[in-house]
Amino acid sequence: MQNLQVQIVTTALSDGDTPKELTIQTDNRDQVRWELARAREGWPAQTEAPALFTAYVAWSALARGGDLQGMKFADFQQSVIASTASLVDVDPTRAAPAAD
Repeated sequence: MQNLQVQIVTTALSDGDTPKELTIQTDNRDQVRWELARAREGWPAQTEAPALFTAYVAWSALARGGDLQGMKFADFQQSVIASTASLVDVDPTRAAPAAD
């Protein structure tokens, strides 16, 4: 069985004189949102535009969490200095209940 993984995106945003670094856990909702936007906008595939992809899923996760106060992606991506993604294994196994 394949290990489950989540994508963690680290994004540096311009914020005055000091860049602001954010680490965001994305999920399937952000991936689907990317796929729909990519098709609608005619953007290249994730493998051809990894910076666009990581910025978009970071924006999606932050927007979904209410952290961007309605900021549109076009505005968000203008503030992104750098963005990288990594996959982290998730252990979906639940702990067994303690024996009495």
